[in-house]
This record gives sequence, C-alpha cells and structure tokens, in this order.
Amino acid sequence: MLGKSYRTFHTRSLAICALVLLTTAFFFAPVSPAKANPAVATPVVPEISTGMMVPLYTSPTDGSWAALIQTKIAYPNVPMVAIVNPQSGPGNNASHAYAAGIRELQAAGIKVLGYVATGYGSLPVASAERDIAAYWSWYQVNGTMFDEMPAASGQEGYYDTLNAYAKSLGMTFTVGNPGGPISTSYVGILDTLIIYENSGLPNATSISILYKGFDRSNFAVVSYGVGYAQQSSVLAGISSAANYIYFTNATLPNPYHSLPGYLMSEVSSLNLRRR
Repeated sequence: MLGKSYRTFHTRSLAICALVLLTTAFFFAPVSPAKANPAVATPVVPEISTGMMVPLYTSPTDGSWAALIQTKIAYPNVPMVAIVNPQSGPGNNASHAYAAGIRELQAAGIKVLGYVATGYGSLPVASAERDIAAYWSWYQVNGTMFDEMPAASGQEGYYDTLNAYAKSLGMTFTVGNPGGPISTSYVGILDTLIIYENSGLPNATSISILYKGFDRSNFAVVSYGVGYAQQSSVLAGISSAANYIYFTNATLPNPYHSLPGYLMSEVSSLNLRRR
C-alpha cells in the first residue's frame, strides 16, 4: 500500500519521495515488544509452591482418603503428595480397595507414592526393586518413598540404583526418609529428602544453615504432635526451608492413623503463601 501512495509524484521529486519512503518505513516497521518500552515490562515473580506430603497410612475406606481429596479439590493449586502403605510395603497381593483409592487420589491431582522400607540400605536391591515393581504393576503409583534411609554417607550408589529403577518403570517422583539431618552427598540422588520426621517442630534457620547452597525443593519436613497454634505460627518459616511439609496433632505410637483436625486450615495457609 505504501508504494501506491507515491505513484502520482513527478520524476523530479524522486529523491524527496525516496526520503519520505525511508522515513515512513522507519516509523511503521514492526517493533519487538521486548524493546518497545522495557521500563514498563511486567517482572516475572517466581511462585512459592510449598506443598504437602502426607503419610497416608490409613485405610482407603475409612474416610481419610476422601477427606484428603476434598482438601485438594478445595485448594487445587497446592501441590500434594500422599504416601500409601498397604502392609509395611505393597504386601503380597494387590488390593482392590487400594487400587480404587489410589486412582481417586490421582484423579484429584494428588501424587501417590508407595512405601518401601530399605533397612538403612541393608535390604537387598532385588527385594527393594520387587516392592517398587509391585506398586507399579498393581497401582501405577507416581513414585516411591524409601523409608529407613541412613544419615551417614556410603549408600549413595544404593539409592541411586533404586531411583533409576523406579524411573525406568515410568515413575516420576522419588523420596528418601532419613528422618533427620543427612549427609549432603545424598542431596540430588532422589527428588526429595525428608530431613525431619519427629515430634514438635524443627528450626527453619538450622535447616537453612545445614543445607546452605541447596534449593529447598530437595527437602521435606514431617512433624507430629503439633498443635494448631504451633503449626500456624511457624508455617512461613518452615516453608522457606522445605518444599513439602506436613504437620499433624496426632502422636506416637502411630501419628499417621488419621489426618489432623486442622488439615483444611493448614492447606489454606500454604495456598495463601503462593505469590
């Protein structure tokens, strides 16, 4: 269209026309949005995505699984992981109740992990792989949680092998549970490490110092015997040190026989921390 606008000009004005054409092309040429006005570009703010990792060692039919699903539906943006434990491991046979319950958890957007006790690295690799394979074959879980993980270095290859095997089947998420401080040589071998599983609350500052230089996405915290007021007052600090948390007011000998009465409030607080 621009060329047609200049066809009526006299030949003597060709030089002037050329100048006008160049000027017009300059002003109407496409400009990259990134360069148009960088002063008003909207900054990208990383989203805080602290999630919940629940030891769901309850029956699929006692109402606790349904309650967790309803909580996830109420707060779909909060990442949620559930660890299931049919018989201190997968057991000898598949359970129809577990299969149906796991499908419902996954349909709600909850990642499901199968529990495997590794005996601090003493369980033969073949036995651990057999448990991992059973979870995958029977339930198509999203990953595995390796309990009884040693704190001292020396078993890195063992857990690296189990991680690789789980991923080779199609699982996408692996967790190790030393339950306390662990050698940083293990960080990164599995997707997440539960660096605190105990009564009461850990010190977020101590965690940050101990694992300085490592992203919080590597860590999870599980605390039992925690009252409502306690959990609500320290949630922000713990969330800054760990990517997944779980607080419950239940206590020993089995703090995972039920869900905390303040579960919905706990997840709501995590949801409010998203930016």
